[in-house]
Amino acid sequence: LQPGLKIDRLEEIRESPIIPYDIEAPLQQAGLLDLIDQALQSGPSEDAVAHIAHAAQRRTGHQTTAGFVPVNVDTQLIDAIVVYVGMHSIAKAAQKGGPTFTQASPDAALLSMLIHELSPEARYYFISSMVNQLRFPNSHTHYFSQALLEVFGNDMNDQEESDIRQQITRILFERLIGHWPQPWGLIIAIVELIKNEKYMFFELPFIK
Repeated sequence: LQPGLKIDRLEEIRESPIIPYDIEAPLQQAGLLDLIDQALQSGPSEDAVAHIAHAAQRRTGHQTTAGFVPVNVDTQLIDAIVVYVGMHSIAKAAQKGGPTFTQASPDAALLSMLIHELSPEARYYFISSMVNQLRFPNSHTHYFSQALLEVFGNDMNDQEESDIRQQITRILFERLIGHWPQPWGLIIAIVELIKNEKYMFFELPFIK
């Protein structure tokens, strides 16, 4: 957290965390694994994104959130989609020796298109799943912090983009007001959002 820290230069930022559960199983069960692999290889089509979004927005079981409000999306599938895309992209970048996150890559396009395609409720859980990866210094923290910041600063004038920015801000602040200390990656992302003039954070309508 030192001023002027260059995250890219941290040795730990290239190491991937251990995932203690099977990421591919929910994707195979939903019939999405081949579709996502194809989207990550050749770029996502609108039909593929719509199909993935439809599968993620199916209610499974009787899951509820605070106040026993029903959850109308498949949160396990959403988590699997998010982590699988991140793992695939990080592995591909490591093979090529390039940056962890690239704006023009198929994975970045897939994440962005899904965020725009999903309903507000499903989008909330999708972004929450991305924020869940902002933990200690590792490749997942690095990848998803950059991915979130890229989505946040996409188009500063579009109303839909403003709604997405508002939802990202809400989720980050929900995490921030919990018991301290907070995960390193969460703090790094919030500090970048607030301090980088590119995002004009304090000028945003919902902040004002």
